[in-house]
Order: sequence, then C-alpha cells, then structure tokens
Amino acid sequence: MLGLMPLIVVALLDGLNRPGDLANAIAELKPWAPKYMGHDEALPHAYAAIAVETKEIPAELLLSIAYSESRYDPNATSYLLHGKRVSNVPRWARAAKPPKGVTGPYFCGVTQVAAKLSWERCQEVRDIDTAYRVAVGEVAAWLKMCRTHKKDRMRCALFGYGGGFPAIERATSTYPARVMKRARRILNKTLEARKNRLGSRKVTI
Repeated sequence: MLGLMPLIVVALLDGLNRPGDLANAIAELKPWAPKYMGHDEALPHAYAAIAVETKEIPAELLLSIAYSESRYDPNATSYLLHGKRVSNVPRWARAAKPPKGVTGPYFCGVTQVAAKLSWERCQEVRDIDTAYRVAVGEVAAWLKMCRTHKKDRMRCALFGYGGGFPAIERATSTYPARVMKRARRILNKTLEARKNRLGSRKVTI
C-alpha cells in the first residue's frame, strides 16, 4: 500500500532534489484547469506536501488528492446544493463573501478541505500550506475511523475524504483508485529522476 512507502522513498530520494522532482512530476499531469502549471507553479505544492507528510500519508498521495480536488487551484470552492456537491464555482470563489443565498457547507482550497459553514475558514484554507496541513489531518481522521478495514484502510479513508460516510457505505466511487494510481505515477516519476541522476546505479523499492 502506498501509505507504507514514504520512509523508504525518503531514504532513496535526495533531500535537496525531492521537491524539484515532485514539482516536475505534477507539472506533467494533464489536463490542467484552470491554467497550465509549470515547474515554478508546482514547487510550492511540493514543499507544502513534503512539510506535512506522515508515515501513512506521503506527499505523493497529498499531491494526487490536490489534483483530483482542484487541479491545484487555491481558489477552488464548492458547496452542497440539494445534497449534491457543486464544484468549479464561478467568480465568487475569490470574493470576500459568498453570494446571497449560498450558505455552505463549503469545501475550499487546493485540497477541498471542509470549511463547514464558515466563509472565513474557507478563505483561510486557500493558503496552500494550510490546505495541505488540514488535508493530512482529515485523511488521518478517516484512517482512524477505517481501522477495521485492515489492508483497505487507505481506500476506505479516501472514500471518506471524497464523499463522507455515504461513499464508504456505497464503495462504488472510483475516487480512491484514481488518487492512488496517480500517487504511484508521481512516485515513479520521482524515482526515475533519481535514477537518471545516479546514472547506472539501480534504484529499487
């Protein structure tokens, strides 16, 4: 499971080069919305994810979540309307307050963490560092609630992160598989970059 890899990965990757490698890896993820992201735009996300990663929740997973949730747009905002989540909300995503009649709960920032009913909290998690830090806490909380799932804990936690308890009960969403597949893709690209720097020395995990 991806969540068990970080300590091994960290030992393999250069501390100084890892942020750059991660930035390059996520800059190659396509398509981009709402704008193209290059290495320089991706680098703050790499640093933020590395700063808060844990043994079970590596930076690669957090960066994959951010791609799924917002395509790395810090102003991304969504809310519940008639029980369904409405995303890619318009111009008011950058506004100081939501439009009249929209009361939340809100999901905000690059990782679309829950801001509940607080528009102020929604604005706070538009900060990239805050968004990744809060996301780690949310995934960790779901992992704790999914402790009875054993080998499927991360899959269960991602169901919860992406859709709450109803998503866990249905277990039909492709969200966990997409997030984990993309996280492995990001990891493989960083390992490939490391291998290229080492020349003929083989990098394995």
